[in-house]
Amino acid sequence: MPWFRMYTDFLNDPKMISLAFEDQRHFIGVLALKGEGTLDNDCAPELLTRIVAQRLWIDHSVVGEVKRRLVAAGLIDENWQPLAWEKRQMRSDSSTERVRAHREKAKQTRNDDETLQERSSNALDKKREEEIREEESETKPARRAPRVALHSQIRSLELPGGIPADVWAMWCEHREAKTKEAPWTLAAAKVSIKRMAKLASEGQAADVTVEEAVLRGWTGLFPVKQQGASSSGGAVVPADWWKSEAGYLELGKQLGVDRAKFQFFEQYKARVCKLAGPGEWMEDLLRAVGRESEERYEALYAYFNDIPRDKNGNTEAA
Repeated sequence: MPWFRMYTDFLNDPKMISLAFEDQRHFIGVLALKGEGTLDNDCAPELLTRIVAQRLWIDHSVVGEVKRRLVAAGLIDENWQPLAWEKRQMRSDSSTERVRAHREKAKQTRNDDETLQERSSNALDKKREEEIREEESETKPARRAPRVALHSQIRSLELPGGIPADVWAMWCEHREAKTKEAPWTLAAAKVSIKRMAKLASEGQAADVTVEEAVLRGWTGLFPVKQQGASSSGGAVVPADWWKSEAGYLELGKQLGVDRAKFQFFEQYKARVCKLAGPGEWMEDLLRAVGRESEERYEALYAYFNDIPRDKNGNTEAA
């Protein structure tokens, strides 16, 4: 598996400190793409940018802004190439170089009995393959065990009145299946309980809330009667406005959201989504944020649903 060197001074590097958390993550992603050879493919700059956006789960409408910030920080050039790559990475790190050196050494020390050597090598290869299979069989259950334990803990959480156990089990099963789209953590589960209870207190039964979310493939819980984005004069807002930067800007303009007041476009998008009310736009943004960070997902979900958070940024327990 390809890999690259990363040094502990990353945490104290002035260039890193100057970046927002999401851009630090974006830069690490760029390093990974460089390490696996993606950035060295012979293709047009526009195509390379689209590939980077897709691999790093960045919206195509803002990937140019991400690149601009990384270039301004002196971390990459206009072709997405890390500027200090050759300085930081050793030639000996290349598996190709190591394999070549190993083969040359094997040729020099090879004895005249090539047949015997081949049999010995085959025996060693088979032994190593068996060892790898044993390691994998031992590792996979170990990796899966913590997740299974967490899901079991979440399913057994204490539920307030108005949330039947079978309804909670249905929601847990649905969210466990969507872990790749949005993190299903203990904090996220407690927020779900709080949200479900709030909707129930407003007259929307828990089973109605969960069934609607499951039917639509949502990872969040919203009122069934959605307040869809409506146009109040000005240009017509596209039906799928949340899929483009222009759509966000047009709806934001009609909702009175000033883009200039937000440092990052993601913050602006969150504000527009909240004012537009529950809908697929919220789910789309939650999925995108969830791929980057569990903490950001939980924070955005709490923001959309007016869930209080303590001074440390943690969601209050349900």
